[in-house]
Amino acid sequence: MIHFPLLKAKPEAMSSSSTAWKITLTSSDGVQFTVSEAVVRQSEKIMSLINSTIVLDTITGDVLKMVVDYCNKQMEFKEREKSDCCFDINAEMKPWEADFVKELDLSSIFDLILAADYLRLKGLYRLGCQAVVDRMRGRTLEEMRQMFMIKSDFTPEEEAMKHEEIQWARGEIPSWMEINEPIKDL
Repeated sequence: MIHFPLLKAKPEAMSSSSTAWKITLTSSDGVQFTVSEAVVRQSEKIMSLINSTIVLDTITGDVLKMVVDYCNKQMEFKEREKSDCCFDINAEMKPWEADFVKELDLSSIFDLILAADYLRLKGLYRLGCQAVVDRMRGRTLEEMRQMFMIKSDFTPEEEAMKHEEIQWARGEIPSWMEINEPIKDL
């Protein structure tokens, strides 16, 4: 097993011989060795593994493009933050993230959440989950059922009873509490 890139490695450093990078090699019996770029370059096998294509068979091309776009933008924000002392990463990132998910349909957001979970991208996972929550906000139970394609397993009578039970939570007065006649002075 090979873990790469590691320690102080940067993706662009992988192709540059001027910047040293290191990886960890793990033997079949679990012994680990951290080796330098010079050692790795001596092995055609290790170099072919490092330079090989990684197949993400659970993520479609459209979703992977969104993931890569998100990661590239995050790197861009972090580089600007390092180089510009006045750059407010949160002030710039929040509007960009909102625009990033605004035009996506719910199915694409779910695909993005699954990809972020698989790739362990916490920021993208959080963003996707928040986008789902934002789409649910202010919707009725029936609207959420339609949004998530959930069929109700309640009978119409049970549905009416549940509706009355939760009216108070929405600031409505249930029908059994309504006063139909004015209160008479005693």
